[in-house]
Amino acid sequence: ISPDGTSVASGSWDNTVRIWDAATRIQIGDPLQGHTSVVHSVAYSSDVTRIGSAPYDKTIQIWYTTAGVQIGDPLFSHDDWIQSIAFSPDRTQIASGSA
Repeated sequence: ISPDGTSVASGSWDNTVRIWDAATRIQIGDPLQGHTSVVHSVAYSSDVTRIGSAPYDKTIQIWYTTAGVQIGDPLFSHDDWIQSIAFSPDRTQIASGSA
């Protein structure tokens, strides 16, 4: 759920991230595509301008929320799949946890 409560981001079995309007439950825009496996974890930045996503392929991708485009290359940081991710309040860092 976005920090402002207006939208919900979900990871999907089709390797995408989807953004939903929290009030209407209607998908906003096209799915965010670029992962190579099931997306397990998603997180919003504090200002809702970015979404981080982590699939089973042990990477993290950062997206511009409104444009739906990936920011930079995927981050490779774990030897096992990533169970959770979170942005720092100032959006300059992202934390991730793995098994």
